[in-house]
Amino acid sequence: MKNSYTVFGLLIYSAIMVFVISCGGDEDDASFINAYPPDNSTDGGVTNRTPTTDPSEPIVDATAEPIDFEAEKSEIQQVYSAFYSAFNSRKLVDIQNLWKEHPDHAQFRVAWVTGGFVEPVGPTAGWPQIESTIVSLWFAQDTARHNWTGSNRFSQFWIRRAKSDPNTLEASARASASYRTQSSGITYAYLIKNEHEDWQLQQIDSVTGHVVDMGHGDPEISKYFTDESAKVP
Repeated sequence: MKNSYTVFGLLIYSAIMVFVISCGGDEDDASFINAYPPDNSTDGGVTNRTPTTDPSEPIVDATAEPIDFEAEKSEIQQVYSAFYSAFNSRKLVDIQNLWKEHPDHAQFRVAWVTGGFVEPVGPTAGWPQIESTIVSLWFAQDTARHNWTGSNRFSQFWIRRAKSDPNTLEASARASASYRTQSSGITYAYLIKNEHEDWQLQQIDSVTGHVVDMGHGDPEISKYFTDESAKVP
């Protein structure tokens, strides 16, 4: 009888241990699953992650057509030649048409040397102010005889897509030319071309050769750029 009680006790003890171990195993499995959740990706165990976008990076349209630099240069040359001719022919309406699509950001500046000092006019902003400045230059006592001199063609170009809108092209260009009859100097220009539009002159800046010689020949128009990546051969 004593042996029967002993066997019965062992059976009960074994059952209790099996129950305890099985419960502890469930908790351990749950802890393991929580600590190391299963990978539900379908790429062989590499978790799929949504790529992050740096807001400071410019917007790039991968579908944008390549820039035809030769065609764009030809159109830009036409705009500058039209300005050169209209200015020297005193045709204000023709000059205004070159700014007609984007008058709010228009800028105009000319600088020359008088009496050993740099004499700047501008940068003047906005078409109404530019119109007044040009008319004053044409008819003022000291400047009425002067024209845009030097080359009516640009010699250097920088063209790129605008960072804020890939459908907009912007360009900087320069020519060996200036306002007033001194050494040729430099003409700087900034132009813009929106989709389905022609190139429009936005800003133009002239410094005579004497201004350049005095170390004041840098452009003062606000949008002029010369990024190496945008340089056109």
